[in-house]
Amino acid sequence: MTEHDIFLQNFLPEADGYQLPPAGYKPHLSSGGFSVHNGPFYQKLDGHDNYRGFYVLERHCNSMGIAHGGLLVSFADALLGMAVYRSTRMAPLTIRLTTDFVSSAKKGEWVEGKGTVTKVADSVIFVNADIYIGDKTVMAAQGLFKAQQRSMKG
Repeated sequence: MTEHDIFLQNFLPEADGYQLPPAGYKPHLSSGGFSVHNGPFYQKLDGHDNYRGFYVLERHCNSMGIAHGGLLVSFADALLGMAVYRSTRMAPLTIRLTTDFVSSAKKGEWVEGKGTVTKVADSVIFVNADIYIGDKTVMAAQGLFKAQQRSMKG
């Protein structure tokens, strides 16, 4: 049984509209209940580049039929945190998160983002992310994180 099969069995029992992710993306097997409940999320690690993505499912949508802003902010926070962890190998704790909503994401669309560490100052990390659907920007995010010596699962 592959990691993806285990992911499907354990985390997607009722994933309405589920599709396989684009090439290079693998399931993000989070041990955190929040991410498991709100996913499924995928990641692609390409050298120093950090990508994460998801398909907008019915359960991700607000009453207007678009991805809920809270989901997009949570996605941005996790994407930025992943970039910090991969850069420092330390647990990323969010100090500040700023987001700019540029456009919306509809049910069935593949949303992806790229997180980039821009500066490391002792244990404070500056990071940016662009979140998009194809060529369309959905959100820009900037974060300030505290990196702490603490074991992380996954």
